[in-house]
Amino acid sequence: MADNEKNSTKIMQEKFADKEMNKEQLESVAGGTNEQTKRDTYFLRYMLGNGACRSWSRSFEEDNWASSGINKEVVAAWKKVGVDAYINPVDINQYSINGKQVSQGEAYRHAQKVLNKYVKDSDWMPKK
Repeated sequence: MADNEKNSTKIMQEKFADKEMNKEQLESVAGGTNEQTKRDTYFLRYMLGNGACRSWSRSFEEDNWASSGINKEVVAAWKKVGVDAYINPVDINQYSINGKQVSQGEAYRHAQKVLNKYVKDSDWMPKK
C-alpha cells in the first residue's frame, strides 16, 4: 500500500506542479504536521526574531523531526503571541485563541495584530 501511496503522491505532484492556490484555498487544505510546522517556523522567526525557534531544515524531516524538540519551540513561540498550538504527529496541527479553535491563517493574522506587524507571505516565506 505504501508504494501505491507514493505513486499517487508523485502523480499528484506532477499533475499540479504548475498550479497555485490562493490564501483561502490554502487554509482549507489539510497539509498537516511537517508542512504546517515548517511554515510556522518561517513565520514565527520572521515575526519574533531568529531566537523564537530553530529554522526548519531538511534534517528535521529526515531525522524524526517530532523528537527533535522543534515542536516545543514552535508551541512556545506561538504562546508569545497568545496562540495555543498543538503540533499533531498524525493529523493537522491545531491552533486556538482564548479557547476557540482557529485555522493556521487565523493564527497568523492574530500574531500580526498582537505584534502590530502586518506582513505578506512573500515577506517571510523562503524564496524557491
